[in-house]
Amino acid sequence: MDFIEALNWRFACKEFSSKTVPQEDVEHLMEAVRLAPSSYNVQPWHIVVVQDASLLKELLPVSYNQPQVQTTSCLFVFCANTSFENAFEKVLESVKADGTYSEGYEEAVRSTIGKYDEHKFFEYAQRQLYISLGILLSAAALRKIDAGPMEGLDPQGVAKVLGLLVHIVPFASVAIGYRKEDPGRKKSRLSKDVMFEMR
Repeated sequence: MDFIEALNWRFACKEFSSKTVPQEDVEHLMEAVRLAPSSYNVQPWHIVVVQDASLLKELLPVSYNQPQVQTTSCLFVFCANTSFENAFEKVLESVKADGTYSEGYEEAVRSTIGKYDEHKFFEYAQRQLYISLGILLSAAALRKIDAGPMEGLDPQGVAKVLGLLVHIVPFASVAIGYRKEDPGRKKSRLSKDVMFEMR
């Protein structure tokens, strides 16, 4: 199926069947998310892929008992790295190791994003996370894997269950699997005439 067909096929799945997503498909989705773009390539995120059944059970109450978490066998937890230095240090190591480091890059980042206070950097990281989350939803749809994105979670509770460092803050999650039943209704979106203004 092409991209538009995949987007028409997908919906925010609330309940999954017992069929498990093959590990090779999970790895494919992880690679898609890894390749997601971010402003200045800072990649201010940390993503936990939870497949352990006992952990999923512990995450259920801190995800407000949403059925997606209850029925999935794989949950992507998107976390913002709220420490600029921690996030950027990893990126610098990576670009220097793979040969993509360019002169002036570090100064450009430090003179802009590097000057954000912790609150502003957290907001920046959240905006970047939406890009990677959207990539996951699209990549899953192209493989006819259903996904249920959720912002409804208790960040402190999720962080405690997963044993995350203090600067890694859970922001949203995406459960993946296969729909238990079709949505039973057509997709509803604004028309092109309403959404777009041509000039």
